Amino acid sequence: QLEVVKVEPYAFRVQRSAIGHIVFNEDATTNVLTPSSGRVIRLIANVGSQVKRGDPLLEIDSLEQVAPQNEFIAAQTARNKARSQLNLAQIVEKRVRGLHEGKAAPYKDLQQAEAQLAAAESDMRSTDTAFEAARIRLRILGLTDVEVAALEQTGALTRVTRIIAPIDGPVIARKVGPGQYVKADSGEALFVVADLSTMWLKAQIFEQDIAFVRVGQQVEARVSAAPNR
Repeated sequence: QLEVVKVEPYAFRVQRSAIGHIVFNEDATTNVLTPSSGRVIRLIANVGSQVKRGDPLLEIDSLEQVAPQNEFIAAQTARNKARSQLNLAQIVEKRVRGLHEGKAAPYKDLQQAEAQLAAAESDMRSTDTAFEAARIRLRILGLTDVEVAALEQTGALTRVTRIIAPIDGPVIARKVGPGQYVKADSGEALFVVADLSTMWLKAQIFEQDIAFVRVGQQVEARVSAAPNR
């Protein structure tokens, strides 16, 4: 029943044990902050609510929203005025150029019309930039594209800010209540939203075992909730 074989090196698997726990994927978990200070007037989502990106979580009454909206309307008015001046300058330049080509206007009139047209084009570019900057600021403060478009159409100011979900997933934590005053510079999360399509398994590796851990190794995990799997 014995077998004689040649002695040679043989590879075998070294196993190490560690205690761990299943946690949310930190790369797919987002803390929802407020871009402006104010008082919570309405809670829309709660812990366990399944939300999609862009869905409202809560509403805040904030005076900080009024000034950026007013700047947006002012930038819109300046852009409309610059567009009217540009249209007028284009018409004048075209008319003076036709008169000059027909020997009915001096060259200096054409030069003046061209200078006015160039100034109007420069003003148009400046007001376009200011308008887009005001639009971006409203987006940073939490207004959606639909709300910005409504403000552009109606010009009606509002103090209510809707805080929206940045990612898809369930709400796993809510740290704000109705009537609570929240600050933009506090850094405290109002909601926490997580994507549960993937989870993390964190293991507390013993110091003497760290040298044996390599990327790509197989890991066998057992959890208390499913002891037979």
